[in-house]
Amino acid sequence: MEESIEEEIERRTSDGQSVQARTSCNCKSTCSRKRVEDGARARGCPCKGANKHCNSSCKCGKRSKPCQNKQIENVCCGKRNCESTKARFGKLCLDVEVLSLGIRSSADIRNDRHDSSARAFRKAGYRNYILDKHGYLGKGRRRVAPSCIVWQIRHHYPTRTGIYMGFREN
Repeated sequence: MEESIEEEIERRTSDGQSVQARTSCNCKSTCSRKRVEDGARARGCPCKGANKHCNSSCKCGKRSKPCQNKQIENVCCGKRNCESTKARFGKLCLDVEVLSLGIRSSADIRNDRHDSSARAFRKAGYRNYILDKHGYLGKGRRRVAPSCIVWQIRHHYPTRTGIYMGFREN
């Protein structure tokens, strides 16, 4: 009989093996959980030891998402009904066909090769969101996407390493 991950974590917790103390970070208690290691999936605060900060002014109810690396990236969409859950966001920023058209279009304008990597899809998703919300963006006119939007796009188009570039100012 196979043991589920939850049962294994519960067993290890009750045996007192491999369980670290509750973690805490600048997120207050929003992402503090027990960390269980040695074969089980490590769970807990993604901010622990990573010098990350949470945005305490989040209003969209998505504050349980992992924090961003830079303070400038800690932006909330500010809406009770978070934008990352809307159908329009899914179509514009997560749909493979819409994003691949955007990638091909920008490759055509710049005379570049067509790139179909997850990185290109993330970049196209961020760009579509920013264009939809703020209009024209050019040199010197950069905007930060809300944290909930960024994590939703990263969830759909992840890196193998789990390391992301983040927002770069000019």
